[in-house]
Amino acid sequence: MRVMIVIFTFVICQLPFAASAAPTQEEVFQSIQNNLGPQIDGSKVFALFLAAVGVAVVLVVLSKRQKRAAQPQKLNHQGKLMRELMKSAGLTRNEAKMLGTIAEQLQTAGQPLRNPLTLMLCPSLTRRPTEEAPSEE
Repeated sequence: MRVMIVIFTFVICQLPFAASAAPTQEEVFQSIQNNLGPQIDGSKVFALFLAAVGVAVVLVVLSKRQKRAAQPQKLNHQGKLMRELMKSAGLTRNEAKMLGTIAEQLQTAGQPLRNPLTLMLCPSLTRRPTEEAPSEE
């Protein structure tokens, strides 16, 4: 216990003597140079800036991609449906065009028809205008 008190007293007594030593001018300049460090290289700072901008751009692109993926996609596309039904029914392009022209003729005659495939599903629609025409005369 006495040894610890002696060591503690010795350390405390030595601190003011070490701190009271005045540094030389050379030591002051050396300390300033060490604290300031080397000059900053502009190209390295610019490279870091470009890297940060690149990371920001990637994050923006990913967030937009996630927003786009979160939106429901259009499931029913008229053209794709027509092609799929043409393949399954075994229709050629010319036959599909004929159905389209017949559908246009029926629309001009006053028949509410939105899609030429309706004619394929319900061929009786093509008979109605011809049956109604003689009854009107």
